[in-house]
Amino acid sequence: MRNDVGVANECWVRHLSAESGADLHQRFRTLIADRRKRLSDMAIDDWNAPTLTPVGPDSYGRFMRVRVFDCWMHEHDIRDALDKPASEAELAGPAARLTLDEMATTMGFVVGKLGKAPDGSRVAIELTGPLARTIRVVVDGRARLVEDFGGLEPTATIRADGVLFTRLAGGRADTAAGGVELSGDKDVAARIVEHLNYTI
Repeated sequence: MRNDVGVANECWVRHLSAESGADLHQRFRTLIADRRKRLSDMAIDDWNAPTLTPVGPDSYGRFMRVRVFDCWMHEHDIRDALDKPASEAELAGPAARLTLDEMATTMGFVVGKLGKAPDGSRVAIELTGPLARTIRVVVDGRARLVEDFGGLEPTATIRADGVLFTRLAGGRADTAAGGVELSGDKDVAARIVEHLNYTI
């Protein structure tokens, strides 16, 4: 546990640890059914209403996208523990897409603030496998996401399987284990990868 959120989560784990698997599963199904109904009944204005989120002030819809990210990450924590990785079909669903959308929004912070990529950097994070996409960040005074580099080549490229990327960003995998390819300015790329774990 590294912070107050981790402490609060651990309290729930300990509180529920005495329940049987069947009882926990039933509790989960009941809560999910109730939550699904409440969210389905919400008006669009409620989804767009400003609120506090784990990533700062934003809309309630963004808050729910962060929750999709959380649930998806924990699903894969469970899969890792049970040695039951997701199939390609399971990784093709909207939850994975929304998870990567949410993760992409933090890459300016990861590249610029944590990875300290210098001004003028163009960093491409190339994800392979079922979660394939390229996340591009430029640093010009501040680091920000961009759709493309305007015809220029990246100055540093990080290439990894998409699931591995999510596990590294969530602190669930060790960069020393391999599976990440670096090219261009490898020092910058390596520093970014070393600081990829941005989650609490």
